[in-house]
Amino acid sequence: MKITTGRKIPKNYRNITGELSSRKVHGSISYESKLERDYYMLFELDSTVTYIKEQPVTLKSKTSKISYTPDFELHTFKNGIREVIIGEIKYKKDLRKDWKTLRPKFEMAIEYSQSLENTSFKIFTNACSRISSENYLFNTHFLLNFKSFDGQAYQLLKSNFRKNITMDELLSKCTNDAVIRLSLISTIWYLIRRGAIEVDLYQKLSTSNVLKNFHKYTEAESLQLVREVYST
Repeated sequence: MKITTGRKIPKNYRNITGELSSRKVHGSISYESKLERDYYMLFELDSTVTYIKEQPVTLKSKTSKISYTPDFELHTFKNGIREVIIGEIKYKKDLRKDWKTLRPKFEMAIEYSQSLENTSFKIFTNACSRISSENYLFNTHFLLNFKSFDGQAYQLLKSNFRKNITMDELLSKCTNDAVIRLSLISTIWYLIRRGAIEVDLYQKLSTSNVLKNFHKYTEAESLQLVREVYST
């Protein structure tokens, strides 16, 4: 199996195409279907995903004319463990329809990933619960709009937070000032986006949602959040 650097390969796919701005690729990432777009948005929201690379490599069989370029390479960091995922995004019906052609390509990707440390090959489909949930996708699209971290608002929220408090209750405990409230709301959405505040994303977000937990950042972590805001 020969390995070359990945390149753009037209898919002639029937779905929408475009680009998304992404902090995790330090630029933009292209998508060639709605399913790809939605997954890249999920990856952007997922705090365990640290880096995304489009079409990272092209694999070529030594015994046949088969070649294969995976959709992406994903780097994750969770519970102190780093992992690399080489991935393909496909609708389930397309997998079934094209399985005979796709199978040898996927086998090459599995062989390649097994030759690397902490690397695996995975297929991502529309059967994923986050993808099939309209609320989760709505929340993902919504939260990615928020890039504002206000240090004073954070301190006020932290000092008044308790587990399983609603957003409305937390805001009422913090202030009666309408202007300050707007700053607090924006900061809450940003903290939810970053995974700092835990909430059920399968429920459509509103100020009546229950906030389950709050990761209390150290001073150094808070400063890093501020730096990330100004670098976006």
